[in-house]
Amino acid sequence: MRSIGKVLEELQARSNCVFKPGNLLPSVPEGLRLPRDVATFYSRFSEARLFEKPGDSRYRIVRPAEFVPIGQAILGRASCVPLQYSWFALADVLDGNYLAIDCDPDRLGYCYDAFHETIERLDYCKVIARSFTELMNRALEAGDEAWWLGERFETCGYADRLVGDSGDQSSSH
Repeated sequence: MRSIGKVLEELQARSNCVFKPGNLLPSVPEGLRLPRDVATFYSRFSEARLFEKPGDSRYRIVRPAEFVPIGQAILGRASCVPLQYSWFALADVLDGNYLAIDCDPDRLGYCYDAFHETIERLDYCKVIARSFTELMNRALEAGDEAWWLGERFETCGYADRLVGDSGDQSSSH
């Protein structure tokens, strides 16, 4: 897997990827941590639009001010699912859905497909990458394709299975 620096270099070289300069890190509540690779991105850029076509992009890495809890981004309020307290909007897929990243030290960097209609159902929230670096590597390889939605995509699991047997919203899938 390429390093985050190498992936960002390769994406910047593409004519259909636009990176806006910046160096403001998003803030997260006490007890949570910003993944190091996410900090690397925001220390260089304020936002990125990946795989643009005229009037459209596949997705956009959000500005630091938009790096908010996933419930706020999708629902306009905090999620009622305790596990999602540590999930933040990372990429707007520009159809009301997001890719979220976990800032909990125990699941640091896990990336989730956050679909607006099922966001509070952990058994529908796919883990699509175990880090921002992995997410960006997959994006680089897939280009304009929504790789995490494809039939051949092998998920890293579902969020409900990360909870274990604690009783928090676990279910069979």
